[in-house]
Amino acid sequence: MKGLMLKDLYILKRNLLTCLTVTVGVILLSILFVLSSRYGNIADILVKLKAEPQGEEQFFASFRVGILLLLILPTGCLFMINNGFIEDTKAGFYKVQTSLPVTAAQIVGARYLSFLILAGICLTGAFAAEFFVSLATDAFPFGKTCLQIFNIFCVLLIYNLAELPLYYYFGPKRIEILLCLPLVIFYAFFSIYIMTNAAAAEQIIKTGMKLARQISTRQTAFYILCLISTLASYFFSCLIYKKKEGNP
Repeated sequence: MKGLMLKDLYILKRNLLTCLTVTVGVILLSILFVLSSRYGNIADILVKLKAEPQGEEQFFASFRVGILLLLILPTGCLFMINNGFIEDTKAGFYKVQTSLPVTAAQIVGARYLSFLILAGICLTGAFAAEFFVSLATDAFPFGKTCLQIFNIFCVLLIYNLAELPLYYYFGPKRIEILLCLPLVIFYAFFSIYIMTNAAAAEQIIKTGMKLARQISTRQTAFYILCLISTLASYFFSCLIYKKKEGNP
């Protein structure tokens, strides 16, 4: 099982440089955005917005959401776990894997543990970005913002955990479709909604903030849900792997 984990981590090692590059880019962009809000073009916009009713308040609401979305970009590297399935297929490792003296639970468990290690690296990158942003402005206190990032990270984690059993069932050839289709449907609906509703952007921001407050007030239940999702995903992946005898 340890060897399987090392194999996955070696595959993902090539992608960790991407995660590091994204993290550094997020740090620079976030700090530049904050500095611009104090001394640059954004500061000039704020001066004009002060003359409008609730103009400055609405801008700062959008500003906070924008920075938060920027800070969670490193967690998007969670989706790199699909490279493990793709590379195993290219190398024909599935034929070797079935002959190893390990159980299905260990084979699937190694992939899940590798995924959780990747998740930890992604989360660390997001926290590092927030640390530097917190040094640049008091608008994003480190502890509070890290908690918000962690909550969003858990949502992405649950999404990826829901995808993993599908990878085992449908196989690597359909991974890209399985990964992108729900997101494409969501963004298509999102775009149509904005184009047909002039006040959609403000409503979406308010809905997002309301959802974030709901999660923050029910954190224990939310984290339990995340744990249950992990166990359920692993359980179904093991069932599928046994049924298909390791053949994707």
